Amino acid sequence: MVPATAGKSLAHYAFGEMGFTSDAQSSSTATLRVLDRTNTIDYFGESKPQIRGGLFLQKNCAAIGMMLGIGQLVRYLYICWLDYHNDRDRQLLRALEQQTYLMVNFYGSNRQRRRLYLVDNPLIPLIEQARRHIGRLPAWTGEQFTQTLSSITLQCGDVSHLWDRLDAEVNIVQLKE
Repeated sequence: MVPATAGKSLAHYAFGEMGFTSDAQSSSTATLRVLDRTNTIDYFGESKPQIRGGLFLQKNCAAIGMMLGIGQLVRYLYICWLDYHNDRDRQLLRALEQQTYLMVNFYGSNRQRRRLYLVDNPLIPLIEQARRHIGRLPAWTGEQFTQTLSSITLQCGDVSHLWDRLDAEVNIVQLKE
């Protein structure tokens, strides 16, 4: 699993990677970006993206996972992780908490935008709850955050299992130590 992807240049994305970017001037608008192969994006058909998220807690660390699912016959799943103690990620979470809608951009093999969607933002209640939970925890390091991501993989399985697990409006997952 790749740690936080907020603000990462599209040139550095791997195929199948999802991340966020925010408006450079105001940092008040967050946009989802996904890079995948052009033929995969064409296979989505007329389906609309669905977004789910969860707060994963382990001891004194937390990770906020955000997933996107799309596809008619085959569901394609994308995930990114945000670290509240990373300045860029925290700024992005603040922007997401204020947005009623999310813009989702899919970029194809040539890194040109292939599809654009505007979807309702279901993440607002999750981010509000996450902020409350995280406020009770001591600050953690980047290494602790990476270890928490490893624990999520071990305990929750692959992205399809995570997708199934994150089906409620607010998902808080307590990981074993």
